[in-house]
Amino acid sequence: MENLFKAFRKPTALYGLQLLRTDAGDPESLFSYLLRLAFAHRVTPKKLEEGCLNPSFLAMFGRVPNATQLGHSGAMILGNSRTALDFSGLLSSLTGARDLHRGTGLALRHLVGTQGLITERDRVCLSCIREDLSAGRTAFGRLIWRLSSVTCCPVHREALTDVGTCPKRACHPGSPYRPVKLYGVCGMCASVGYHCHNADNTASGEQIDLALLCRDFFAAHPIDEQSSASATKRSLREASARINGGYAAIARSANISKSILGRWLNHDDARLALGTVLALCVVLGVSAQEFARGDFARVDGQPGRTINLPRKSKRKLVTADLAAAVRDALNSERKIVAEVARELQVDRNMLRRADPEAYSMLSRRGVALRIRSRDARWDAAIGHAHVMITRLRNSEKTLSLKNASAEDEGVWTPSQRRSQIFLALARSDPDRLSQHYGFPLDVTERVRAMLSHIQATLPPPSDDVRR
Repeated sequence: MENLFKAFRKPTALYGLQLLRTDAGDPESLFSYLLRLAFAHRVTPKKLEEGCLNPSFLAMFGRVPNATQLGHSGAMILGNSRTALDFSGLLSSLTGARDLHRGTGLALRHLVGTQGLITERDRVCLSCIREDLSAGRTAFGRLIWRLSSVTCCPVHREALTDVGTCPKRACHPGSPYRPVKLYGVCGMCASVGYHCHNADNTASGEQIDLALLCRDFFAAHPIDEQSSASATKRSLREASARINGGYAAIARSANISKSILGRWLNHDDARLALGTVLALCVVLGVSAQEFARGDFARVDGQPGRTINLPRKSKRKLVTADLAAAVRDALNSERKIVAEVARELQVDRNMLRRADPEAYSMLSRRGVALRIRSRDARWDAAIGHAHVMITRLRNSEKTLSLKNASAEDEGVWTPSQRRSQIFLALARSDPDRLSQHYGFPLDVTERVRAMLSHIQATLPPPSDDVRR
């Protein structure tokens, strides 16, 4: 009887899904886990975030979480930052699932920096996804696919594919309804197995070696809040004394700055980019396990290899040229500050310092253009809604989105602005629905005035239509 009671766990707020792994031990990414969790509850990732995760995060940590971008790529919760640590702990408490932090980059938190660790775009190995689906397994995203230093799949040795866009959708827009957000299903055209994408070319041997080395790093480093890289740094300082040229020769062979490597060796809290750590392993000829243990006994003489990476050439920015570019943008009718900064690849503050007066005029024009564009979109939405209300009333049909879609020979979905205004007019309750959908105050006033105009000019619906 005691074993029977142990079989029943304490009820949790969310389903207790476990983090998936491949046969080789590659863990599922936390973003993929969240998509599966939302699908298991039959809600969208955004609804799961707004309805459960954000309130629980606020109650547990006393602050509102950063933008996790659950509906896009989940880059904020996949790295080794505090947000990833807090979010993985929150999900563990809500689901009862352990080791969810394995789906993030927290294993290298004491060694690798956060910046540039995770890609902003979602990438997959098409062969892995299609093998999972053909074998009847759940398709899921691997954490290693989201590492910036990894460009290929270590299993199939082919380049990763960016699934953030869909080539088929660009040519055939299709239905405005969005497919389910889940790995293995294209988020644009709903192709199961991403058959809308073609597999990329085979990866090079160097790319495959880096992918295997990344996998070994996550397997070699335990996730411990108290762990540090002190032993690795101390052992590398001792090993650099046996190398001709010291750590300067190591930095030169790894194509990194000597000051960056020196600061990392002499400061306990300093961290390196993942690509730099991988370059050190390649140059020193050690494995990920040896680097994690600080075992550099084989390092002697000269660095074994040299990594030749193209160095970025520094541009010389002339203030007069930046000021001239800002003034030239004023002569264009629709050019804004963001476009000038993007074309010149500079920060906006540099443009502001180059010519403050012209920059201020260009900024004000950009604000005015955004306001006009916003008003034009709302004008079009209110006009469409008014026309559809009039057509359905004259034909004595029920004021519903289904009838609007049939009458317009198009699709009216609740997420569209025209549909939201249509529902506010049809239900004669513009204040409540305007607050629900987040209409601006001026739009709410216009919808209220439009409802009064409709009630004064159009005949009321018949009893059959009301029913």
